[in-house]
Amino acid sequence: ELAATDGSVGGADTKTCTYSHDYFGSGDYPNTADVVVTDKEERTAKDQDKESVQVPERAPIDIELLKDADTETVNSGETVTYTLTFSHASSVPVYVYELTDDKFGNLLNASNPNVTNNTCEDIYGKLLESGTEYSCTFDAVLVDEDDGAAHVNEATIVVGDLDPKDPPPIDPVTATDTDTETVGFTEAGPTE
Repeated sequence: ELAATDGSVGGADTKTCTYSHDYFGSGDYPNTADVVVTDKEERTAKDQDKESVQVPERAPIDIELLKDADTETVNSGETVTYTLTFSHASSVPVYVYELTDDKFGNLLNASNPNVTNNTCEDIYGKLLESGTEYSCTFDAVLVDEDDGAAHVNEATIVVGDLDPKDPPPIDPVTATDTDTETVGFTEAGPTE
């Protein structure tokens, strides 16, 4: 409710005010504005006008993740460099929410003890433009713990359409993708 405190509106005079409101969720939001005026003789007049705001459905998003190792085989105890490459073709920009590896843990964690030379730790909340390819790398030591069976690990990325560093009071639209990489061992590990 707005109240005038600066005198009168006379003749062809016009008073204007503005206000804003946030709408969350798609749909049609009708609203009505009412005005009441009073003259010096305490006579009143009123009017109203209606307007509606259309909030469209939020666009779906996608993400594609590729995981590659810098070698196909290693000796047990050697270091492998993994490269994660990701991109999307969504109609809106998206942000990185999660990047994990099922063997090496949270790749966005700068204190992750399972990896070294981790450039992925800086991409939490990173804005990914549509059609642009992004990548990060990390090193991990592979130990043969299964009599020479190949080491297989899976990376997962989760992205959303809202900035996770400044979350609004609505749930984001999210997308997830995974990719695996396999590295063989050239020598079997120690046996008991």
